[in-house]
Amino acid sequence: MIKSIQLFSKRALFLLLAFSCSPEKVDTSLVADEIKSRRIRKISASRIIEETQTKGNLILNCFAKDSSLLKKTSSKDSLEYIYACKIALWNGDTATWENSGKDYLYQVWDAYQYNIENQIALDENVQIFPERYILYTRPLNLLSKKNLLLWVVLFDKKELIKNIK
Repeated sequence: MIKSIQLFSKRALFLLLAFSCSPEKVDTSLVADEIKSRRIRKISASRIIEETQTKGNLILNCFAKDSSLLKKTSSKDSLEYIYACKIALWNGDTATWENSGKDYLYQVWDAYQYNIENQIALDENVQIFPERYILYTRPLNLLSKKNLLLWVVLFDKKELIKNIK
């Protein structure tokens, strides 16, 4: 019994050494970065809101400079991939938005409509959903406030928090 355990341990050691000595070098910095990004951190709600506003402004400023970017799906898709979000210019139509976060989006829409009716200034807004989304909205500056258009950026909460430094 003891001889079989010793023989097994020698074979396991040999196999371990044989397979661990490969000519390819492993990039350990990528693994270290991944481990750091997955460690548990306490991030305040104000820090999450600040990061959402920063990234939302950065994304929407790209479209403000060149509004044709929204029609170019490659540019829009690239930004959505980089920031793990969904971007839309929304007019309140149900067909333009998928089910994720739609109920919350209507609540924000109603709040903007209330502000228009009561002549309250329209400003950007960040909503943290109980589920897995963070909604950043900014009204599009229009001469006529009768037709409200909202820039909507729906962030994945997990990805946003993971990328906070």
